[in-house]
Amino acid sequence: MTHSAHNQKTRSHRTILFLGAYILAFITCVLLPHTTFAQLPHPDQFLNSGAFSGTLDTWRGTIKPLFTIINTVLIILTIVFAVLAEPLHYRPKLFSAVKRDVTLITKKDPATQKKWNALRGRIDKNPTPDAFRLAVTEADALVDQVLKKAGFQGEHMADRLSKILSADVPSIELLWDAHRLRNRLVHTPGSSLSVREGEKALQSYEKFLKELGAF
Repeated sequence: MTHSAHNQKTRSHRTILFLGAYILAFITCVLLPHTTFAQLPHPDQFLNSGAFSGTLDTWRGTIKPLFTIINTVLIILTIVFAVLAEPLHYRPKLFSAVKRDVTLITKKDPATQKKWNALRGRIDKNPTPDAFRLAVTEADALVDQVLKKAGFQGEHMADRLSKILSADVPSIELLWDAHRLRNRLVHTPGSSLSVREGEKALQSYEKFLKELGAF
């Protein structure tokens, strides 16, 4: 799914949720009170009838508590709909008007593109396991730099990645695999890396950066 389609789908969901909230609020504040009191006889007729006392007791004992419960439930549902209609987590390029813990990436970054092209150019000229080892490390650092620039908080890169869902950036799982590969290469002495593994990791980094909107 493209970002445009994803954005349109999300906006449609928000519109439906807000519409539901407004309908519930209208029922709670307008229709129920109107229906309740419209069913009552004229006040003069009430006062002149011997059934006034019994009707009042019935209202106080049964009908009023019932509608109080219904109104309370509808108000709660209205609040729930309103909360669900707000974005609960980071979605790239969607909610620029909402203040979040991150600064959303809204345009391509020439500096990031330049660094990636340089990295890709070096590996294309010298596609050896050692070159890929260095390229994977550099690509991982570049992605982390982009995440920090976007405003993702966390002590480690993994903390920042954990704030992104696959529904928002489909390649996040591939990025996790590449990041784990990088950690193995850096922290496990003697770890080997094939050209195929290195190329797959670089493709994952590139796809993630594109989906995130970095270039």
